[in-house]
Amino acid sequence: MNRLHIAQLAHEVNRAYAASLGDIFIPAWGEASEAQRASILAGVDMHIENPDATPEQAHESWLAQKTAEGWAWGAVKDAEKKLHPCFLPYAELPPEQKAKDYLFRGVVHAALALPVAEATPQPAPVTPVVVDAPVALSAIAQQVVNGVPVVYTGREQPFTDRLYGSNLSFFPNQSRRVPGDLAASFLRHADVFKRGSDVPPAASAAPAAPVASAGQPATDAQAAAPQAETAATGAQDGASTNAPDDTAALLEQAAKDKAAQDTEVNRTQDVIDQVNGMDKDALQDFAQIHYQHKVPKNLSLDNMRTRVADLVKQFGKP
Repeated sequence: MNRLHIAQLAHEVNRAYAASLGDIFIPAWGEASEAQRASILAGVDMHIENPDATPEQAHESWLAQKTAEGWAWGAVKDAEKKLHPCFLPYAELPPEQKAKDYLFRGVVHAALALPVAEATPQPAPVTPVVVDAPVALSAIAQQVVNGVPVVYTGREQPFTDRLYGSNLSFFPNQSRRVPGDLAASFLRHADVFKRGSDVPPAASAAPAAPVASAGQPATDAQAAAPQAETAATGAQDGASTNAPDDTAALLEQAAKDKAAQDTEVNRTQDVIDQVNGMDKDALQDFAQIHYQHKVPKNLSLDNMRTRVADLVKQFGKP
């Protein structure tokens, strides 16, 4: 395993460990800055060149590098201001921070000890046989297929469901087949929804058109009869005539939007949980760095945490 892969592995292990301590702000390797990657690579090189180096010596090497770059101690890490809470002698680090140096060293040495994989002979390429296979339906599409037809009987054009989060749009008399639980919700509103028919209604018989006698030209009424019949058939189907059924696609998009919203809410809550574990100095630094807002330290600790949590809720996670 080359040094770049070792650095990436060590970084991701450290990131996972930091997250377990409540620090969720360390970016993934692919999102890390060049300076962050260079610092991690320097740590890997130090252990490669000094295999007997202890975690303490590794930290002191890191501290010397940060000192040369102009960093200083700060309660909250701030790359722009070059502040870092671990900018301390090794003996003054809390145990959970010392553990990072042990983990880093362990990952580097374990990766170096891995055997080099031998190249596996590749079989000769085989031309695949293309077979038409049935398209697998998504879970939501399957629910739609097995769902309940509902008809919108209201007058709004179009009506879009926001109450139940489906984002489905209906035109008057339009029918959609929807999952059973959603259908039950719609049908509670009997003033604008009714249950549709599971079997499409048969087309009403159109009146027979007058037949022209042989040799006689067709009258205007006779010529217009086929067009009138076509129009009548189309009118029975309402807004759904010749329109593709996008119900499943709309429901799937609504589900994705809901999942993204839930993820954002959870991430914001993670930040608030971290805020609720900070002391006054960390709270003041956090608010100033991320929101350019000064929280007075003469407030009680609980009030400071509430103030900072409100900033997170109002402006979003940093």
